Amino acid sequence: MATDARRTPCTGPIRADGILGKRTVRAAGWGERRRSRDRLDELGNFTGFLPAISKDAQKKINTEIRSWWLHRQIHLTFFDLARRINPIVRGWMNYYGAFYRSELHPLLHRINTYLMRWVRKKYRRLRSFKKAHACWNRVTRQYPRLFAQWAWAPEFR
Repeated sequence: MATDARRTPCTGPIRADGILGKRTVRAAGWGERRRSRDRLDELGNFTGFLPAISKDAQKKINTEIRSWWLHRQIHLTFFDLARRINPIVRGWMNYYGAFYRSELHPLLHRINTYLMRWVRKKYRRLRSFKKAHACWNRVTRQYPRLFAQWAWAPEFR
């Protein structure tokens, strides 16, 4: 296994065979994991690099989201919740979504799931899933930019 003498800022030495295996290279929350778009050029040098949020950063963000206890904040309005979480979520979207946006979608959907749980707990008439889903669709249509994550992922799962 020959190593090329060149170094890149985030990956370290480039392996001549172009196979990174399961090695993850981290740089300030970014991780480069082997993905299907990794490729070799005609000389056998590794040319594909898809920086995305690292697994450690994802776990840290998940912990942060869970610590908000969104579904327990029934004394707040939609607008109050948006005012509280939008700066944080927008920062994550700008930092981690700069290159590989789709890696953030599970996190954004998780926030939406907590918001849906909040709706169902706050409004007794929306406890059934069908009514809560209709309310969700109406609110996302009326206020498409109320929550920062709705710009990329307005649905919930």
